[in-house]
Amino acid sequence: MGTPTPPGGRDGTKAVRPLGLGVSAAFLLGVVALVAIGIVSLRSIRSLVETSEWVAHTHEVLATLEAADADVTSAEASRRGYALSGAERHLDGYEIARSNIAARLDHLAVLIADNAAQQQRLGRLRTAVQVRLTALDTAIAARRTHPDPAVQTALTDEGELLMKEVRGAIDDLARGEAVLLALRERTARASAERASLVVLLGMTVAVVTLGGSALVVARQIRARLHAEEEQRESQKSVQRLNVELAHNVAELTAVNGELEAFSYSVSHDLRAPLRHINGFVDLLQRRAGPVLDDTARRHLATIAGAARQMGQLIDDLLAFSRMSRGELMRSRVRLSALVAEVRDGLAEDVRGRDVVWTVGGLPEVVGDPAMLRVVITNLLSNALKYSRTRERSEIAVGWQRGDDGQAHLWVRDNGVGFDMQYAGKLFGVFQRLHRVAEFEGTGIGLATVRRIVHRHGGRTWAEGAVNAGATIYFSLPLYEEGAA
Repeated sequence: MGTPTPPGGRDGTKAVRPLGLGVSAAFLLGVVALVAIGIVSLRSIRSLVETSEWVAHTHEVLATLEAADADVTSAEASRRGYALSGAERHLDGYEIARSNIAARLDHLAVLIADNAAQQQRLGRLRTAVQVRLTALDTAIAARRTHPDPAVQTALTDEGELLMKEVRGAIDDLARGEAVLLALRERTARASAERASLVVLLGMTVAVVTLGGSALVVARQIRARLHAEEEQRESQKSVQRLNVELAHNVAELTAVNGELEAFSYSVSHDLRAPLRHINGFVDLLQRRAGPVLDDTARRHLATIAGAARQMGQLIDDLLAFSRMSRGELMRSRVRLSALVAEVRDGLAEDVRGRDVVWTVGGLPEVVGDPAMLRVVITNLLSNALKYSRTRERSEIAVGWQRGDDGQAHLWVRDNGVGFDMQYAGKLFGVFQRLHRVAEFEGTGIGLATVRRIVHRHGGRTWAEGAVNAGATIYFSLPLYEEGAA
């Protein structure tokens, strides 16, 4: 007898949901959010760095322009010092300034190489500077050959005009860079604000994620502790139920054993009185039969018939007891051959009757051949007995594979049938649905069938209707190669 499996786990406990599931989901969500914010932050910071580099680049252009302006002014001052004093030492500063101016302009060309408008302005500056330097060279050469003050004054006036051209070109370049500087500074501020916002948002998401994860963990821990407590209580309940069930099974087994021993003992003990009754009735019939009247002889016949019926009942009880106590000798059983053998054994019951047998191809099953012979014999005998009131008895034997994987077999007849409201009594010991005067029997045959089938791990059930025949069903384990 098996122990029923309670709902939930096999030990009757509720399945505990893994602790890490909710935590993993929350953590994964947080990681995804942080990665997304990290990517946005990286782009914002990269944009801020690029913008800052462009701002620094603009400041470098402006500084280079200021340095170029200073170099031009230094060259102009050196030329004036030489013009006033004629001292060659002033020309050293002039040469240095002239060399620096060329380097400054080349560096500016590199810095503004990506700006076509500034490149055009730089071209004008180069031209103006070149014209001014050429004028300065002319003035220096004139001072060496014609130190006339009037000549130098004229050259100085012309130089001031050229210097205005140079400074005008420098101012144009500076204004262009100033516009770029203002734009780039605004962009830098916007990038800095955006980066700050993204970082703040990332910190907020991180805090929320950590807080949410902590809440989920706390909730999961509480749920797990609660589930574990329920699991322990369930285990205790299952253990108590198992102990009670084992105790009940032991009691039931003991009671069944006592009942079987009692029925076996009683059956044996009743045989002696029955033998005495049969013996004395036989003696009385032989010695006093001729002098007895018809009524007395009928009484003796009744006593003899009752004794024979009692003997048959005792035999059936002993057989029923043996079916419960005997060891199952399981083997491969070919039901088609077994049904054919039982039919041959029932030839005397069929003699003089119109009986139509319909036996389909039957399966091979696993069972005790001797016990299964008792099952088939009881079922076919019943089918013949309860259909003998028909002009033509129709008996069918068939099967199909059940959802439980067993062979579901049936024996169907067109006999007197039975009322389905009494179907529960059909397989009980001494339970009869018809009077003995109508159909002989002891009421143990179907009880024996159920006992044998149950011992084979199958079940029995029946369907029928009054005067519409009956179908007795039973299931047996199918034979599988290598599983017998």
